[in-house]
Amino acid sequence: MPAARIAWHHRLEARVALGVSALVALSLGAILFATTRVVTNRSLRRASEDLDIARVAFDQSLQSRADSVAALTRLVTDLPVFRAHLIDQRLAADAETIGVMVDGYRRQLNAQFAIVTDASGVWLASPGWPEGAPRTSVNAGMEGAQSGRPHRAVVSVRDEVYLVVSEPARFASEVLGTMTVGYVLDDAVALELAKATHCEVNLVSGASLGASSLPDPVRRALAAVIASRNSAFAQTDATSQLHKLGREQYVGGIFPLFPGGATPADAHLVLLQDWRPTQQFVDELRQQFLTAAAIVFGFALVGGYLFSRRMSQPLRAIAAAAGDIAAGNLTRQLPVRGSAEASSMAVAFNDMSASLRAAHERLVHDAIHDHLTELPNRILFMERLERAITRRTRHPDYLFAVLFVDLDRFKTVNDSLGHPAGDRLLTEIAGRLDDALRRDDMVSRPAATGQHDADTTLARLGGDEFTILIEDIGNPSDAVRVAERIQETLAKPVQLDGQEVFTTASIGIAVSGPAHRAGEDVVRDADLAMYRAKASGGDQCAICDATMHHRAVERLRLESDLRHAVERTTQPRSY
Repeated sequence: MPAARIAWHHRLEARVALGVSALVALSLGAILFATTRVVTNRSLRRASEDLDIARVAFDQSLQSRADSVAALTRLVTDLPVFRAHLIDQRLAADAETIGVMVDGYRRQLNAQFAIVTDASGVWLASPGWPEGAPRTSVNAGMEGAQSGRPHRAVVSVRDEVYLVVSEPARFASEVLGTMTVGYVLDDAVALELAKATHCEVNLVSGASLGASSLPDPVRRALAAVIASRNSAFAQTDATSQLHKLGREQYVGGIFPLFPGGATPADAHLVLLQDWRPTQQFVDELRQQFLTAAAIVFGFALVGGYLFSRRMSQPLRAIAAAAGDIAAGNLTRQLPVRGSAEASSMAVAFNDMSASLRAAHERLVHDAIHDHLTELPNRILFMERLERAITRRTRHPDYLFAVLFVDLDRFKTVNDSLGHPAGDRLLTEIAGRLDDALRRDDMVSRPAATGQHDADTTLARLGGDEFTILIEDIGNPSDAVRVAERIQETLAKPVQLDGQEVFTTASIGIAVSGPAHRAGEDVVRDADLAMYRAKASGGDQCAICDATMHHRAVERLRLESDLRHAVERTTQPRSY
């Protein structure tokens, strides 16, 4: 039959075109479905990773807040007047006097409540404690402090979440009583933590929302979900999943509120990440595929097949690169080339990779550096000190020294000018220590300062204590010269709030020797020497020697023997 008489839909070319076009259309449909699934799943996994990173940042921020509260509370429990109220039975029995004293401390610490107990756990004063609230939530912390162990916890009190720190008050080794302070974790704290974690922070207490950084409409929706579906928030460390809150959609993760301390079973941390950017990306991707499918359908045969292959290549590249990132390669980048869609996806992917890498680098930096002075912290200092000990083990002629610098009368500055002034003083001291070290004693600082040197490391261990590791010295006199140069630099006055403050430092020096098998041994000897310098009146330096260490060991042994002797004499005799 002539071709002109054959109906067009019976022609081979038409059937092939229709068949190939249908196959292309089905292929594009399958690719569209698979792509959206892959992008959605990978976006969920990426969001889960972001939530885990945010959780680490939250834990560090809350732990830092707890450390600060514990340090301030410890300053109060170390005050002689505070301990005098616990020792003197007449003062301890005067509820009004001790209540006024504790309330004054509470106001100075800006705490919502403060509780002081004696050694047996009896509440002597509790200004700010909600009237009629059960005490069981804070009893565990107090019991721990009564046994001599500082305690930190997050507790629920009448649907509010509090950060609670309990510190023992000691005289020598005897626990005289405890002081417990509580800070409410409210919306202001949630907003502050949200800035640090780049997620919406929500603190759940039981079936209610204690604090949240969400805007009011979304917050009310979340509170309703928590109240009506409390079982969904009963499990911590839940897998990240999508949550519809009003008109908004979020990826949420549920975690323990304070993994580093005690947390009630009904208190959780809910982190939420906005899902709208990802959803918009998926919608745009779907629309682009539909447009491409309409175009490819008209090409039929080879054109449609080649075009579909070309469209799928960027997706395979993204899937492979995302797999590398999931495996830990955060430096993976995609070349920006090809069609506009492929380029936009590559740019978005590269931005995501750069953001993850920056967040990871910042977390690593914060883990090994002091947040106030940006100096290396104890972890990084001990790592470099252990490396120096290893080098000395291989090369016995290699010498290094550790300087333990402790400011004299730093507590006086804190008590008189306040802790912000004390922080500024510490920052100034860190800069002066940096200046006091010559170029061949260069301070190891963060990468942002542009200084890199492995011969000397200046670190802040905490409070007003700094340590300096000087490597590859010729003899101990080199370390002494550095200490003298430091004391000369610190002797210059510092201007704080319009007031001239003079600072001095007691410096202990420990030079590496055969007895130093671990970094803690060197720091211990430098600390002993520092206390010898401080006992001599301060503003001095001392070098630890074998005699000093021997005396410290003998003193510890004598104290232990005396304690055992007292225990034996106080035990009842059996006849």
